[in-house]
Amino acid sequence: MWHDEGVPGSRALIAADELAAAVGQRPGWSVVEVDGVAGLERELRFASYADTIAFVVRLAFVAEQAEHHPDLGVLWGRVTIRWSTHDRGGVTGVDLVAVDSTDEIAASFPPRS
Repeated sequence: MWHDEGVPGSRALIAADELAAAVGQRPGWSVVEVDGVAGLERELRFASYADTIAFVVRLAFVAEQAEHHPDLGVLWGRVTIRWSTHDRGGVTGVDLVAVDSTDEIAASFPPRS
């Protein structure tokens, strides 16, 4: 689980310089502030409506198991995902693990042409 105490610093807020470096290693992701709270955001595009919803369902099951849930915006063929640790008021190591899991799930779907 993402919230495991076994992940060093997983629940601590990530400093701005460390966050910038981490985002630089994750193509497509950016730091976005909403209501004064930083989060990691990405828009993904899918080849069909069915793929869009299938991605959301797979992500939802993983998030539920981890007890850490993203903000999602769902439209035909695209999903906007925003990860932040709400009770900490920003981005933590848990969110970086979630971002990597999101990318792994997305990679299993055919790209939108």
